[in-house]
Amino acid sequence: MRRPKRIQEWILSNSTFRSPANIAAVANKLVADYPALNVLINNAGIMQIDDAAGKIDDQLLTSTVTTNLFGPIRLTSALIEHLKKQPKAAVIYNTSALAFVPLALTAVYSSTKAALHSYVLSQRYKLKGTSVQRSGNRSAVGPNRPS
Repeated sequence: MRRPKRIQEWILSNSTFRSPANIAAVANKLVADYPALNVLINNAGIMQIDDAAGKIDDQLLTSTVTTNLFGPIRLTSALIEHLKKQPKAAVIYNTSALAFVPLALTAVYSSTKAALHSYVLSQRYKLKGTSVQRSGNRSAVGPNRPS
C-alpha cells in the first residue's frame, strides 16, 4: 500500500544525499520501511554559474559533481539489488538536455549531466534481462521501455 504523503515527508526529512554513509542509511531505511519499493526517481541537480575559461571554484566543482553525479549513482547502487528482486521495477533519471547541448555559462553542471547520461547508457546495457527498466532524460533508454 502506497502512502505518498508519508513517503514525501520521510524523504524530505532525510534529504542529505552528499555522503556515502547517509545514502546507505537512507537506502537501508527505505528498503526496511517499504519492502515493496520498486521505483527510484533520481532528480538531483544544482546549477551554478562557472567560468570554464577561468579558475573554477573548488567548492562549486565538488558540490555540483557530488550532487548531480555521485548522488544518483550512489543511491542507485545502494538500491539496485533490492530493485532487481522486484517483479517489475524502474530507475528513472531526470537529467537535462544540457547533457547534449551544454550551456557554457554552467559548464560543470552540463558536464555532470553528460556524465550521468553516459552512466545511464552503461547501466541500461548491464541490466538487460532484469526486471529493472531504466529511463533517463525524460525518455526511456532501455529495451523495457515503460509505456
